[in-house]
Amino acid sequence: MTSKNNILNQETLINKIIRYLAVIGIMPGIILPFYQFFLHGGRDAASIIVRSAAHAEAHVLGGVCSLLLIFPIIATFFTIAKNNYKKGLLFSFVLVLFTQALYGGLLFVDGFTNTILAQYDPVQQTNQHSENLFEVIFQNNLLGMAPIIIIIGFFLLIIAYALWGSYIIRSRIFPKLIGGLFIMGGLIIGTALFTPAKFATLGYAGIGFGNAWLGLLIFTNRYTFKA
Repeated sequence: MTSKNNILNQETLINKIIRYLAVIGIMPGIILPFYQFFLHGGRDAASIIVRSAAHAEAHVLGGVCSLLLIFPIIATFFTIAKNNYKKGLLFSFVLVLFTQALYGGLLFVDGFTNTILAQYDPVQQTNQHSENLFEVIFQNNLLGMAPIIIIIGFFLLIIAYALWGSYIIRSRIFPKLIGGLFIMGGLIIGTALFTPAKFATLGYAGIGFGNAWLGLLIFTNRYTFKA
């Protein structure tokens, strides 16, 4: 009887941890699209110089919110795994976790490096955020390598959230719309370098609101496995 009680207590503790991990991502997920629409600002040097300090600070906010989304991702993985584990789920989880952390880190780097570049090399900074991007990539200098890392991160974002979104849909635990939000969000943010900054807000809304929604469902236990 004691061993059964211990097992039940352990399961209760694990469920509590999962719920608390999930709730961490609710507010950051809601904030992300508003950060992109109202605080991100322009990408060219002229726009950044005008608000250099605010540009870096806004990216810190975006980076923190993006990093905090790893917690509902972790909570979602364990929730799916204990109810309806499918082959490939672990790979998808590791990929989306790594990619989300990488993207959060890139926002920090992007905010500070763009602020510095806008002041000391405005031409290159502007080219890195324009149709001349690939010309910058093939320049023989260290700063020319930065866009390559960013492009890899964006490409991973498309793949990671496409896989993760498909598992959300197939899990039969959470609303399929959440999976659709992830797939849409990853695609839009993944191609954000080639679209207007305001349009990327839709991508941030997909990933942000999707994770916030999952966090709320897990924290309140408002999900069921449909066999």
